[in-house]
Amino acid sequence: MGVRSTARRLSLGARMLSLGARMLAVALAALALALVLAGCGGAGVKATSASGPGAGVEQRQSLAARREFVAHAAAICARAGAQAKPLKAHEEALKGQPVASATPAFVSLARRAMAIALAAYERLRALPRPPADASAVQQLLQAYAEETSDAGDIANAAAHKENSLGEAVSQALGKSVSRNLAAAKRFGMGECFLLE
Repeated sequence: MGVRSTARRLSLGARMLSLGARMLAVALAALALALVLAGCGGAGVKATSASGPGAGVEQRQSLAARREFVAHAAAICARAGAQAKPLKAHEEALKGQPVASATPAFVSLARRAMAIALAAYERLRALPRPPADASAVQQLLQAYAEETSDAGDIANAAAHKENSLGEAVSQALGKSVSRNLAAAKRFGMGECFLLE
């Protein structure tokens, strides 16, 4: 082989390594989004007075149903956050490793985080929804399911070295979390949304 063909192969190899490093960086950033922020979700409920003279039985029942949903959702998401927390240390350790060994480890971590998120989703889905908020809760659960799917797509893109797909999905996931986080926190699901 000539010098040019060897140089071309080396150049191609360097570009592939560079793409692999970028994909790993994107994948690690997506995992960091899920794990670093996992403890930031809250379970706050804006309290409104339902005990005044004009407050009806339905309003008190609606507020009680919402508080109960929020309490259960917050407990589910806190449990999921606690399960995902150990993955953060593993994710941090990957940052110093070569791409070839870090990528399979990242894929494994991302899939474990996704399994935790899916289990939380199933538990959230099984909760009785407060009637006055059923539509809002359903929209959040749909968004959460899509975000969990996106996290799986990022792991699959990393596994198959599909850099541009992984980058696009990672950006979409970040936007979705930003868009839904405030509402998720109002319903006790903030910590779950930050698992992705």
